[in-house]
Amino acid sequence: MSLCLVQPPDGATPSAAPRRFNHVKCAPSTALASFVEYYWVSRWDRRGQPARAAASLLDPCVHLQVRDGRAEVMGVVRGTYRVRLEGRGCIVGVKFRPGGFNAFVDQPAMRWTDRTVPAELLFGASSTKSARDLTDATVACDGDATAHAAIVTPRLDAFLESRAPVRDSIAEDVAALVALIATSPHVKRVADLVQASGRSERTLQRLFAQYVGASPAWTIRRYRLHSAAARLSAREPQDVRAVAWELGYADQAHFIRDFRATIGVTPGAYVDRPR
Repeated sequence: MSLCLVQPPDGATPSAAPRRFNHVKCAPSTALASFVEYYWVSRWDRRGQPARAAASLLDPCVHLQVRDGRAEVMGVVRGTYRVRLEGRGCIVGVKFRPGGFNAFVDQPAMRWTDRTVPAELLFGASSTKSARDLTDATVACDGDATAHAAIVTPRLDAFLESRAPVRDSIAEDVAALVALIATSPHVKRVADLVQASGRSERTLQRLFAQYVGASPAWTIRRYRLHSAAARLSAREPQDVRAVAWELGYADQAHFIRDFRATIGVTPGAYVDRPR
């Protein structure tokens, strides 16, 4: 799961403006479920309100995003993903499963890491018209989540199914390893993943470069930081030293360095931030 890092609107505290933002997830067709985790729509209306800087720690996967009639492919973001929300608008996205994007563009996932590429370079000129139609229809919709899903899902299903993706058992095995990292508190180091998978460290490095777009060590660290931020955001946040220890960090200084490098502040500052 991606982790949203709450930030106040520019020049305002979180309580200074009414919430005018929604996020909807839509399931893909059965034919695409092996490749796509979900479609999503984020809408906002901040007319008359300060701009909002949204930030997230994204999961290690490729996204296809449509905004203002433009479609872009975004690879794994190893830092913090940030987007500025102002006026009235929306973003429609496809969250591919780890390895899922390879079925549509047969190139190593590492090729797209920390890059955003116009979709037409990978899918052809037809993607531009599809993006414009999708943006127009989504912006015009003032309905609820069901109404948004009825607009987004059939269009994205048709666009992706027309590419006739073929399932890859190795990609699905790698996706299962990423899911294991995300859900198992016992996978704290690459050695733990080696033991759980029965594959050598070198093999895991190669598979993650091909299908995930990040190393096994980075992927483990990303999900540990997801867990750390969630625990520090709790109503009764855990002690920083306890979080570092539970997540397998050898010392608190190492944990603080990783947390600050990714999220931009120390764990202590994150706990004390306005909410």
